[in-house]
Amino acid sequence: MSGIPENIELYLDDSRRSFILSPSTLIIEPGGISSLSLEPVASFIDPKYLDREHELDVVIPNLVRDSYTIEPLRPELRIENVGLRPFFDKWDLDNITLTISNGGSYPISIRWLEIYVNEEPVSTFLWTSPIEIIGPGEERTLTLDLSFITTSRPLVVKVRLGATETSYSE
Repeated sequence: MSGIPENIELYLDDSRRSFILSPSTLIIEPGGISSLSLEPVASFIDPKYLDREHELDVVIPNLVRDSYTIEPLRPELRIENVGLRPFFDKWDLDNITLTISNGGSYPISIRWLEIYVNEEPVSTFLWTSPIEIIGPGEERTLTLDLSFITTSRPLVVKVRLGATETSYSE
């Protein structure tokens, strides 16, 4: 793993991960204290696994191992409105308005949303959002503009974000 200091290792759920160290070099004198940042090189946790706990370990072999538990993502999530319009003998799902409250410690990417219409997953390529990130402590109401989604009634829309799921039916 080029560019990774040989004396620092990063593990997620017992799997070694690549990271960028900031500052890139660090020498700590005996008795000294310093801070550094380990930034994952690739997507750290696959969004489909945000509903469970993960263990993060930073290891300096033969010296120290420090563990941190990443709690499941549990935002407050409400479907405020679902926009439908007639489309021949079916319905065109035009938009979904959601309220998301991030009571956690980390930012939430809107791209982590999973949307299902009558149990069929909706690809993230078929919707757009006016915002991408909801910071810790923030609450946002956003309308996802959808395209090319036709459905029939009865309609059930489910939205999942981490360990939180909400639904709308009519």
